[in-house]
Amino acid sequence: MYTLGSLMELNGHDFIDLLKIDIEGSEFPALRALFQQYKGKPLPFGQLQLEIHADRQPDVHGENKRFVEFLKWWEELEESGLRPFWTEVRKIIATLNDLIQANLRRVLSQTSFS
Repeated sequence: MYTLGSLMELNGHDFIDLLKIDIEGSEFPALRALFQQYKGKPLPFGQLQLEIHADRQPDVHGENKRFVEFLKWWEELEESGLRPFWTEVRKIIATLNDLIQANLRRVLSQTSFS
């Protein structure tokens, strides 16, 4: 398995201007591991382009804790010195809509209308 550090060493790089990550939901554990590796040290890249799949975040503590876990993850990004500069609202709305529909289906399936 490769890490960012091992790939940079393999290619003779000590800094990346722009790191693009699109790993279809695995961004949460991958970036947590990266932030732990560089905790207290400067990140080896200037900018991070990241596609976030909030609907695919690992659901460790149950559905009602998903946002809390996402917020912790987001705070880790900021603690590492990263700041958002663009969001594609359409994807955020679509993700929220999917989560709302899934929760609504769950509630309706557990409700008796007799």
